[in-house]
Amino acid sequence: MKENINKGQIPDINSRLIFQNHIMCAQFLRDFSDIDILKNIQPEDIIDETDIYQAYLGIKFETDTVKRIQIKNLDFPLYIISLIEHKSNVDYNVAMQMLKYMALIRMISFYPMTTKCLYL
Repeated sequence: MKENINKGQIPDINSRLIFQNHIMCAQFLRDFSDIDILKNIQPEDIIDETDIYQAYLGIKFETDTVKRIQIKNLDFPLYIISLIEHKSNVDYNVAMQMLKYMALIRMISFYPMTTKCLYL
């Protein structure tokens, strides 16, 4: 017999919930990203820097997250920027929003420009 499931019985798991929780974020990056340098990521390697960058933008995007990942064999940090949103129409400003975060990361954390960084 098939059980009926009504709307609201199963909680919605969105990217914000996953990326806010360092344990779930590490599991997602390690187990589902299929990126070799993330295979040994641990929750203690993840630093949430969302508030720092949103303060510079002057606006808070509810679903945006910025994580700095310290990789043990990498001599520079890895940044993960998540802009996952549900939109009814194509929003071309999302690319500019990503570019703003990347420019801010470069400006705040990596001045002078000779320092390496990696974005995912």
